[in-house]
Amino acid sequence: MNIRLVREAGGVGDVVRVLPVLAALHARNPDAKLWVYAPEAFKTIYDHGGVPYEFVPTPMGDQRRPRLSPLDAERWPYLKAPADVTFDLSIDLYCPGFDYELRAGHDTDKDRIQLFLEAANLWPCHAQPHYYVRDDERAAARLFIMQQGIHKDGKPLIAMQPFSTDASRDWPEAHWVTLANGLRELGCDVISFDVCRGRLRRFPGAQIAGQPLWLAAAVLAECDLLISPDSGLFHLAAAVDAPALGLFAQQRGDIMARFYPRHDWLSPDPRAATPEGCRWPCYWNRPWFCSRNTMRGVGVTCPVLAQLLPDVVLRRVDSLMRERSKAA
Repeated sequence: MNIRLVREAGGVGDVVRVLPVLAALHARNPDAKLWVYAPEAFKTIYDHGGVPYEFVPTPMGDQRRPRLSPLDAERWPYLKAPADVTFDLSIDLYCPGFDYELRAGHDTDKDRIQLFLEAANLWPCHAQPHYYVRDDERAAARLFIMQQGIHKDGKPLIAMQPFSTDASRDWPEAHWVTLANGLRELGCDVISFDVCRGRLRRFPGAQIAGQPLWLAAAVLAECDLLISPDSGLFHLAAAVDAPALGLFAQQRGDIMARFYPRHDWLSPDPRAATPEGCRWPCYWNRPWFCSRNTMRGVGVTCPVLAQLLPDVVLRRVDSLMRERSKAA
């Protein structure tokens, strides 16, 4: 039996949320051969999911089929099966999550893990993703951390990811800098993550930017806590079993962290001033001033999330660290 899973898109967070589908398929069909059709950039995530599979790279951009289009191999030849292979089942995950969120609007109450599993007719099942860091990767991560001047000598190591792929989810950069300084005053080591080099130049503490995804995942697994907006690392942290604190306004934290038992979240006070035309959490029902095109400007972030102040986040982090210390 050959089973094909097709997901021609990222980002990191969505691909991590596909891992429970792959695991459930393998558990329910242990003798089947699984095939993953996905962009090459995300292969390392599937490789660390603990499930044997065959990989077929798919194109990005204009060369891939539009979202929610049929699996038509005549129109999009990259979808063709390899020679001498017939697919007994094909699962299309591009992208039931977006479709549901667009229709549900402000009434969205399902996480994409559940939506992906439902699309694959696998729900309910174990929903937490798992990304297994190899021993050599863990050793490389520990060496990298030491090279940043961090020696793990009893201080908590706090990771931050200030920038997501969508500025409408982001917290202001000045808030992040204030938070980083406050964490260091609390006696924590701080390491900031980003996919791009250069955007972290104002940030105190260590940095990991522009590094391979496997190294970022391994470093994240060594951290005591990640603080992030709705971003790929929030989901990846759950998969490598690292706790996280999410800062959310665009989406509901209780949904985002539903299947992540070690995660927590913060959102602005419901009484906070809301710009005219804004109803949050907004998902894809955003006002014009939070559209992707408007949010392309440097330093533009979610105006609601900006009202969540650094001292509130700092107090929550302090509380989480104290609770963890007592549990240990």
